[in-house]
Amino acid sequence: EINTNLSPGTKTDDDFDSCNPQDLKKLVYLHGAICEALRLYPPVPFQHKSPTKSDVLPSGHRVDANSKILFCLYSLGRMKSVWG
Repeated sequence: EINTNLSPGTKTDDDFDSCNPQDLKKLVYLHGAICEALRLYPPVPFQHKSPTKSDVLPSGHRVDANSKILFCLYSLGRMKSVWG
């Protein structure tokens, strides 16, 4: 994909610093591979959220103001119920 979609002026033997951003948008398989790798191996294993006011989640769970919700991105990226 890189050899066929990058314009001839941007190809060098070992340096891709001079790639045109418009040419990089053509690399759809590379984009998909990077997104999939980040889904399976996120840069941070956990993330937390904290609401500023009380709320109810779509699941029906009530969340009080300033409480913390902690979820594991590593596990979330592997849930069959989400990704199939």
